[in-house]
Amino acid sequence: MNLIVFFQGWGLTPKHIENIDSKDFDVFCYYEHQNLMFKEVSQIDFLKYDKKILIAFSLGVYAASLLSDSVFNSFDLKIAINGTEKPVDNKFGIAENIFKATLNNLSVSSLEKFNFRMCASKQCYESFKQIENSRSFSSISDELSFFYRLTCRKDSYKPKNWTKAIVSSNDLIFSAINQKNYWQQQNVEINEIDAPHYFFSKIDSWKNLF
Repeated sequence: MNLIVFFQGWGLTPKHIENIDSKDFDVFCYYEHQNLMFKEVSQIDFLKYDKKILIAFSLGVYAASLLSDSVFNSFDLKIAINGTEKPVDNKFGIAENIFKATLNNLSVSSLEKFNFRMCASKQCYESFKQIENSRSFSSISDELSFFYRLTCRKDSYKPKNWTKAIVSSNDLIFSAINQKNYWQQQNVEINEIDAPHYFFSKIDSWKNLF
């Protein structure tokens, strides 16, 4: 049996990856990043799995980068999708003024507009809206605030040895140029795809990401 540990993006839940075929995999979805203690991840028995794969999406890439080196290096593959280890950064992430404006002006209405930009098309957005999200607005707001406070800490950044970065050319959230700037600097393999920021509704197998 193989293991996938998936670090979900901001505001999302395991429901947003339920459509992906998990045959041959135990899938652990880490989401609602509001403390990043990683207790559940550290309790996984890695020795019982043949292959261990870490996949992180959007702000989940930054969250996963905060794993201890010993846990992070337990994975055979480490795949970053549409995110970087410097999520609030004018050159390597989301421009700080945009991130702060999103946080300071966050409302139910602005969150819907964000989700539409994340999907980048009406068809994708309609599919996205069909997925039940049990999280409250306050939980989603607190999570974004937590991320911002954490990235402002000077000791919060330590690069990890990622295997591959998947970058969507039509990403309206995390600039594809900034993503490539970052991963090129880290000498990480880049796989650029024709997709929006959020494209998991079109993925039917985890193996498509490897």
